[in-house]
Amino acid sequence: MKLLYPDRTLTAVADEEDESYPDDNVLTDRIKQVWKATSKDAQLVITAAANTNAVGIFNTTAETVQVTIRNLADDTTLWGPSANYDLTSSTYVYGLMSDVSTDKGRDIIIEYDLQAASCLVKIDFAMAAGTVECGVARVGYIREVYGPLYGIQQGLIDKSISLELNSGGLYYKKRDVVRQFSISFRDSLNPNIYQFLRIAQIIGSDLYPWLITDATKTNWCTFARLEIVTLVAIHDGPSCSVVNVKLIEDL
Repeated sequence: MKLLYPDRTLTAVADEEDESYPDDNVLTDRIKQVWKATSKDAQLVITAAANTNAVGIFNTTAETVQVTIRNLADDTTLWGPSANYDLTSSTYVYGLMSDVSTDKGRDIIIEYDLQAASCLVKIDFAMAAGTVECGVARVGYIREVYGPLYGIQQGLIDKSISLELNSGGLYYKKRDVVRQFSISFRDSLNPNIYQFLRIAQIIGSDLYPWLITDATKTNWCTFARLEIVTLVAIHDGPSCSVVNVKLIEDL
């Protein structure tokens, strides 16, 4: 399991944008408040602070993405270009589907060599037809957490509005249904578990990019919040502990 923390994203500028859906939208925590380009291919350039090694892309309509790392003067390639990742491949398990009749909801985290200085992260989006969109983009430092143990639990939370009327009938307004994951992992108490618990204290229930990988190498890439009230560390040994966490996607 991996966590993209801390967030080192400074600015985001696209080479094209629909004026009603500006590129600044990728900097918010609202995954459905998208940046929308004006064509089927577009580039987003993120200025990142020092010490980054990964970028997370969430709720994009793009079918392929490619990342290149450049220096701030934009005259030297520091890393890449990456592979041209095919987001329609079954290699990935995608996130929020805002409309199951469309191809929205593709998520991916792409890792690159550690950049000790500030840099430009250039993301090239493309699709065969339609308009490129992206809900959230984050650049930061990827942290790996040992595990998880066997038995990842995945469930759904219905964000719809449901009210019982005085007549006894039911008022129901459909909203998105999001995923939640319950995960357990075992690691050395000092420093790994202590470090994870410290990070949990710092981030609280703020939204961050997470990559969950099980023993079969199936990936769940999600922009989610850590449910602090259910986080439990079980110190059942002299040097190792088990931590139970729950991650909940957001809209």
